Amino acid sequence: MKEINYKDFVLNYDEFAKKCKESGEPVLLVGDDKKELIVMDVDAYEKRAALLHAQELVLESYAEKLSSGVLISNENVFKTIDELL
Repeated sequence: MKEINYKDFVLNYDEFAKKCKESGEPVLLVGDDKKELIVMDVDAYEKRAALLHAQELVLESYAEKLSSGVLISNENVFKTIDELL
């Protein structure tokens, strides 16, 4: 993840906002040698949040299957992930 001084980010906001949007990657804002904030494009954030949610659902489902004593195959796990995405 790219680190940028928060003062540089503020002074060059439009440039950094464009780079965030183009790359889809987050940027770590650093101030006074401390990591302060992470900034990323909203569309990239929403995609990552949706993927994380899908992963949580699959893991939750798998945990339920384990507790019930019924296991599912790796093939079915990947099929479920594909269906969620």
